[in-house]
Amino acid sequence: MTPTNRSSSHELLQIEAEFRAGRISDAVSRAIAFLDETADPVARANCAGVLIDFGAATERADLVTKAIACLDALRVWYESRCPAQVYYNLGNGWDALGRLEVRSLASTDRWQCEAFQKAKACHREALRASSSVPDAKRTQYIVNYANLLSSMWRGLEAIKAYDQALALDSSFGMALCNKALAVRFFAGVSGAYGGAILAWAWQMLQRGLEDPRIDRVGAEGARVGFEKGIAAIEAKVAKSDLLSTPLAHPPEDLSDASALERLYVHSCAAEHLFLNVHIHENECRAATVDNVFTVRPVPVTDRFIGLERSLSQMIEDFSTARYL
Repeated sequence: MTPTNRSSSHELLQIEAEFRAGRISDAVSRAIAFLDETADPVARANCAGVLIDFGAATERADLVTKAIACLDALRVWYESRCPAQVYYNLGNGWDALGRLEVRSLASTDRWQCEAFQKAKACHREALRASSSVPDAKRTQYIVNYANLLSSMWRGLEAIKAYDQALALDSSFGMALCNKALAVRFFAGVSGAYGGAILAWAWQMLQRGLEDPRIDRVGAEGARVGFEKGIAAIEAKVAKSDLLSTPLAHPPEDLSDASALERLYVHSCAAEHLFLNVHIHENECRAATVDNVFTVRPVPVTDRFIGLERSLSQMIEDFSTARYL
């Protein structure tokens, strides 16, 4: 007999509690049995999501693969009526497989991971289908999509996605903390702004950890991972009091700009189109100047001159395209 939605939810909650209590083998066996026995599509989708969490936590690709097969069958069964939750769970499943796959890849090659590419497509489908879901759930959808982008080393896109989640819930700890970790990477490539970026990331982590929901919606050990992020930042900064310094960041003064220039700056800043992609919010001078430069080798070779000319042409073409 197919359980009712209430009894299904109760069973899954008990299975998850068993897993958290350390009875991992029993919880996994119980989840697999539940998935095999129930015919309720909603319960099957939810159970597949639980099995993916178990597989990710125990690094068992077989559990994740079983859950993905179930969700794929549900997607076909639902056809055009497929709910966002099915796509969301599929995205998490492929993401979990991708995290196992990328161990053998260089960090800069993560975008080539086939599982990550499938996860990206599923998360985008989830967001497309989630217009009617509650904001709290949609926020979590966006954060998981952003986490995937960050895993693929697409940090700027990830930061933009975290901002979309924070626009729905500005105090959501998972969005704040994961955005802080993505922001932290850019401290090493931002020259004089490196210290300010570390302080910004540190302050975001502190705010994010104030949200008790981290312990409910985050993966096992999420809080511990964020606390390690705080410690890593503190280890890089000679004077710890600098991390708590208020970050004044005045915007670009456009009072003398023409209407066209103001439109240009506002539009490019909103869409992150400046080549000096500065991660601070708002239209600050650091972001509105295309500070792209090259370091000339000694001696200067003909090959380098050719590459530099090509780069200069790209910058010019891109600036023209933005105006158009």
